Parts: sequence; C-alpha cells; structure tokens
Amino acid sequence: IFASGLGLIIASFFDNISQSMVWILAASIIFSVPFISYFVPSFAPQYIRILPTYPLQFAIREAVFPSGNTQIIYSTILTFTILSIINFIVAVFAYRRNLGSN
Repeated sequence: IFASGLGLIIASFFDNISQSMVWILAASIIFSVPFISYFVPSFAPQYIRILPTYPLQFAIREAVFPSGNTQIIYSTILTFTILSIINFIVAVFAYRRNLGSN
C-alpha cells in the first residue's frame, strides 16, 4: 500500500503513467538500497537506516524465520500503516492540485 501510494504521488505530476515510469523506477531503486545492508551487515550507514524499507526487511525475516522478536513485526506494521495514511492524504492533495490546474 505504501509503494502504491508513493507511485500515485509521483504519477500525479505527469500527464500519463508512461511519463512517470522513470521516476517511479528511480524511487523503487532508492527504496531497495537497504537490501545491500541486509546482505552486507557491516554496511549500514544512517542514510540507509532512515529509509522505511530498512526495518521492513528485518520484519520479513522475523516473520519467515521466527526468533521470538515479534516486536519488530508489530512496530513495522504500525510504521507502514502511518506512512500509508500519510501517503494517501498527500496523494489526494496532489491529485486535487494537479487536476485542478488543468
């Protein structure tokens, strides 16, 4: 839901989805950077840890391979719920602003 909302926000600035595809793919690449840190654990600078996909990868690992630390799953669900609500509100305002200007 978070990624879909982000894609909608980016797409709202273009005339059609094809024009926005480069920017949506760029955002996807940026949000996939924390997986480098997952495969190389000694590499986890602050700019990677602030991305919301950083805790998501550990929550997924906890869900697939339980170690008893379910708190990470619940905190990640809460974080992405809040971010998805914010994404939805921003997408609504972005579409109202951009559709109103045409």
